Amino acid sequence: MTTRLPLGMHAADRVTWSTLSNDKLELRGGGPEHRRMTYTRQGQLGNVVLTTGPGWNVGGSWTDKVDGRTWHMPGRNELAPGRYETMPWNDRRACGKLAFDVAPGDHITYVYVDAGPRTPEGCQPLVVKVQKLAKSVFP
Repeated sequence: MTTRLPLGMHAADRVTWSTLSNDKLELRGGGPEHRRMTYTRQGQLGNVVLTTGPGWNVGGSWTDKVDGRTWHMPGRNELAPGRYETMPWNDRRACGKLAFDVAPGDHITYVYVDAGPRTPEGCQPLVVKVQKLAKSVFP
């Protein structure tokens, strides 16, 4: 795929029914830049994709202290329909919980998490966008 992006930091994700590829990149200008996705997770069939933007450039997994669920970001997570809330990494990186809804149906819920600038307290307010990816959009 070819695309034009403004200069600066970007996050790129490629989601298929069974994989997740993601990358963070900085475009500095000076001519065309060609990039390949550098990290692909094969065989991940979870119905919820959690991924991060350049403002919240953290990754890994954590176990929620309240419900004991293990979360993967960036990654695929298998979740039943409903409302979910978790404190990423159980620390003070985020100013509040990561919260989103998973709708019923045969689709993938794509949860993109970015963050605003650090507050004086040292945490970052989360900016969460959720998109429902229908099975029909996958190759």
